[in-house]
Amino acid sequence: MRSHWRVDLGWEGVGDWGAFDGTLCDELKSRGYGFAVVNTVYDPVQNSKRHDLYVRDLEGHLDGGLRACAVDGYFEGARGSEINAALLELRDSITKDTKSRLTH
Repeated sequence: MRSHWRVDLGWEGVGDWGAFDGTLCDELKSRGYGFAVVNTVYDPVQNSKRHDLYVRDLEGHLDGGLRACAVDGYFEGARGSEINAALLELRDSITKDTKSRLTH
């Protein structure tokens, strides 16, 4: 399995493709920064050359780096309602220890 590669996308430009490297967050985490992650999980696309070329080898390996980076919570969803629920759960996890008040 390829974990990372660089590919020429033609008219779309050049892009880096690969699973997220969770160690990229280590320096900021060591300084006390926290990260919460909402992973939007993609459904496999049948009969898609792009999916076969860019995504298929990464399936099942994308969330490891995201989980490693997440300090303040890891949430995921595949469909709109699941992503919305994950964002609400993230919001609730942020505000549970915070006294919020509205001012004008």
